[in-house]
Amino acid sequence: MKTVTKLVCIAGLVGLAATATAQVFTYAVDPDKQSIPDGDLNGSTFIGTVSGVTSALSTNSFIVSLNIVGDPIANNGDFYAFLRDPNGDIAYLLNRVGSPANGGIGYADNGMNVRFYDGSDEANHAFTDVHWYQLDPVYGGVPGDNGLTGIFRPDGRSIDPLSNPGLFQTAARDSTFSVFQGINPNGDWGLFVADVSSGGSAKLVSWGLEFTPIPEPQEYAMAISAGLMAFALYRRRIQKSA
Repeated sequence: MKTVTKLVCIAGLVGLAATATAQVFTYAVDPDKQSIPDGDLNGSTFIGTVSGVTSALSTNSFIVSLNIVGDPIANNGDFYAFLRDPNGDIAYLLNRVGSPANGGIGYADNGMNVRFYDGSDEANHAFTDVHWYQLDPVYGGVPGDNGLTGIFRPDGRSIDPLSNPGLFQTAARDSTFSVFQGINPNGDWGLFVADVSSGGSAKLVSWGLEFTPIPEPQEYAMAISAGLMAFALYRRRIQKSA
């Protein structure tokens, strides 16, 4: 019984140390600056500042959100988007999703309110590469609907968005969130979004970054030490009262 009490005490404190609250930074774009230029590879860049994050970035606890609204003839397959960290490293969120489908134009859905995750935590259920989202068995939209939702792995394809559509079939996911692993996330992040094919218009309504601090090893050690001390005091009181 005493052993059980000791283990419960220690486990509880270790669990407390391991519990971390996500720090969410949401950037609502000024309505006057939401427009994504149609058919223009120059696109638009949006800046978001992160501060107060106390641990290095881990891809297992990093999520990016993106909310794009398109008109009825806008295509998600037109979008090219990447995220740049404060150090200048880049991960590609979207690169002509669906291409080479539909004659190379990619998926014809319009608009999305999605999250991107590239870690191994199954709770986030982000096992579908966004480039092929229509192949996901849980995909519920059809071309022409207004708004893809869900959580996906970032596209990660760094090839030129104007490449021959056939190249997207075999292009590697060579620039994903792994490029951010271990960095200090505080500072200015840049989101670049372009609509690289003419026809239809779209706007970026909002985007966001979410970090969940990972407890340092010393925090676990402190928790265990505190648990042992608490148990020692508890045991001493029991002995005195016996």
